[in-house]
Amino acid sequence: LIAATKSQISFVTAHRYIANGAAPPADPIGSLYSPANSSAIAANYTATLTALKGTGLPLRMNETNTFYNGGLAGVSNAMASSLWIADVLGSYASAGIVGVNFHGAASGPYTPFTMTASASGISVAANPVYYGMLIFAEFIQNGGGLVAVTPSGTLPTSVSLYACRD
Repeated sequence: LIAATKSQISFVTAHRYIANGAAPPADPIGSLYSPANSSAIAANYTATLTALKGTGLPLRMNETNTFYNGGLAGVSNAMASSLWIADVLGSYASAGIVGVNFHGAASGPYTPFTMTASASGISVAANPVYYGMLIFAEFIQNGGGLVAVTPSGTLPTSVSLYACRD
C-alpha cells in the first residue's frame, strides 16, 4: 500500500494508547511503565518504519495518550503520567517517529491542559500530560537531536536512557 501510494501522501500516521480507561488493567501504573508501553513502545512500529525506509515518508503518531476513553483518573492526571509521556516521546523520537499528537479535550483526566469558562473569561491550567511534553521539549530544546546511547552495563528494564546533542 505504501509503495503504491507514496507519491500521493505526505506521511503515515498511527494511534497508540495503553488500554481502555473505562476498563483499565489491574495495575494501571505498572502497565503504563512496562517497557512495552514506555521505553520500548516504538518497537510496535518497527515493521511500519522498515516499510517506510527509502520512501521519504515519515511516520507520525497522530493520536496517543495514556488510556483511551478520556484517560484514567488517578493515573492519567497524576504526575506518573508526566514521566511516562517524557519516556514515550524519547522512545518515539529514538525510533525515528517524527511527531506526536496527544489526544485531549477541554477536560478529562488525560488532557494536557484544562480550560474553564466563566463570566470573567477562560482560564487555562496545565495538567500532568502537559508537563511530560514540557520535560521532553526542554530535553531537546534548541534543535537538539537524540543520539544513540549504549549503556556500559545492563540496565534494569525499568530504566530508560536517552541522550541529546545540543
